[in-house]
Amino acid sequence: AFLPSTERAALHALSTQLPAFKGLIYSMTEQDKVAWERFCELPFVENECLPGDWEHSLETPLQRLCLLRVIRMDCLPRAVASLIQTEFGHPHDDLPTQCLNAVLRNTSHITPVMFILGGGHDPS
Repeated sequence: AFLPSTERAALHALSTQLPAFKGLIYSMTEQDKVAWERFCELPFVENECLPGDWEHSLETPLQRLCLLRVIRMDCLPRAVASLIQTEFGHPHDDLPTQCLNAVLRNTSHITPVMFILGGGHDPS
């Protein structure tokens, strides 16, 4: 098998517990095995189309992230960064900084607030 045992166990859990991934094990071990092996060896799988029909079968970017988490954990940070850039329309580094007091004045206890911390930033 081209996946280590820990990844195979996670793959089994993904394909048996989430309906969107039904048939994934068959695809990776029988139907599209060679394509999956090649896919998993690519340096930047987060930028590639998934083998077989999986590019179109997965309905959400989060499902794709779940799959990448199982088969190529090393690519997950780049995939998450790409998803954030795609969904928010610009890199998170360009977001305006806010004083926490100003943020709290404009929110309530039911308002979701997302804080994005980058390297070298002290949240205190």
